[in-house]
Amino acid sequence: MRSEEKTGKAAVIFPLPVALLPVIPAQAGIQWPQRYLDPSLRGDDGSSHAGRVSPSGRSPTGSAVRVGLRSANPTCISSSHASRGFTLLEMLVAMAIFAILAVIAHSGLNSVLLTQARVEESSRALTELQQAYRWLQRDLEQVVARPIRDELGGEQLPLQAGSRVGVMLELTRGGWRNPAGQDRSTLMRVAYRLDDETLVRHQWLVLDRAQDSEPLDRELLEGVESLELRWLDADGDWQPQWPPPNVPEGAGLPRAAEVELRLADRGELRWLFRLPE
Repeated sequence: MRSEEKTGKAAVIFPLPVALLPVIPAQAGIQWPQRYLDPSLRGDDGSSHAGRVSPSGRSPTGSAVRVGLRSANPTCISSSHASRGFTLLEMLVAMAIFAILAVIAHSGLNSVLLTQARVEESSRALTELQQAYRWLQRDLEQVVARPIRDELGGEQLPLQAGSRVGVMLELTRGGWRNPAGQDRSTLMRVAYRLDDETLVRHQWLVLDRAQDSEPLDRELLEGVESLELRWLDADGDWQPQWPPPNVPEGAGLPRAAEVELRLADRGELRWLFRLPE
């Protein structure tokens, strides 16, 4: 008979006595056909008829015989299952799961972006409010009793506010720093007005203005629905304008100022400033 021993991918065929077949241990992974182990299936000379193959490749009984060894190695499993692809149902399930995860991720990212935009807008509005407060505080707490002359040569009081004088607030203040040592005063004239719900600050570079003197404008705060000022006089009474009605223009400066703001997004705010004596 003939047996085959696999070495790598090549098969080596060598003759093997039938008597040695039962001796080969089963742990070697070789399973012999029953016709090689059962004596009744052998010929008179002790050899297996099934193992005889003529040069033409056929057994003495005329049937084709394929003699070989079957390996018990699990790696010899057919590769048809390993090369099988995804089915249409599996692809649809995977796409559905991916779509659900994408929607969840998009919703979370959109929520984060909206929250960030609201925080940035709130921070910007708070910064503007703080800057407006600082400008009013510096101007009111450094007011000085120095009248000026306007573009037409008329004299204006050091501080005037209210409908009677035609402006919301106009005053002379000190503290204008001059680090370069320029030939100018350290006093400046400033004014405030409300223009289309925006608080605007005017600043003149000279006290006594000429006809071509133009102020420098700065927008301080947006969304201001209303702004009201009240002034504390020497008797401890609050006045809606300054100088107060029926009081001579030489009344001096008020003792304190109250600013009441009504904002579109923050409601009503009230600031109190103490003026220098």
